[in-house]
Amino acid sequence: MSDSTSPDFDVLGASRSLSTLAKGAPVDRLMREVREAVEAGYIHGSRAGDQAISFNAHLIQHNTDLLAANIQLSKQYSELSAKHEATVRIEAERSVALKQIDAEIARNKELFSTLTGLWNDPRIALLVQRFIGTAGLAPEVRTKAKVVILALSGPEGAAARAEIRKLCPDAPHWDALVSFLSTVE
Repeated sequence: MSDSTSPDFDVLGASRSLSTLAKGAPVDRLMREVREAVEAGYIHGSRAGDQAISFNAHLIQHNTDLLAANIQLSKQYSELSAKHEATVRIEAERSVALKQIDAEIARNKELFSTLTGLWNDPRIALLVQRFIGTAGLAPEVRTKAKVVILALSGPEGAAARAEIRKLCPDAPHWDALVSFLSTVE
């Protein structure tokens, strides 16, 4: 059996296990190759101890790398989880906002339906003419709804609203209508 100082000592064979570890081979195979190298005489005496220390150092480094990779993966998972929670929250807020918009659209449709009904009531048409007069309308006022809004909105429309309530107590959505008219510029 040759020793590490003899000319026929196989340096490549002695370092085979460690180079295999660097390539990511399974640990049980590496252990077997180290044992075979010792049995074959490639690694023996103090050289075997040095190789074992080096082998353990590689294993420690390998485990350290794995731990670092696990920590990084855990961090990425936490970040993705937080982003997912934020996305779910934003989607919930968006859903609520869309429902509010749909409700507002439905309310506006009802209000304009009410305005159209008021316009089509001959008693209201007379009131519109009496309170603002068709001759006093500005050229940009072109729709019936705008005429009714002008007649009923603002402080000057208070008397008209009061009289309409007397004439048409069954008119729907009064509170909503008055609230809507008060927001019209």
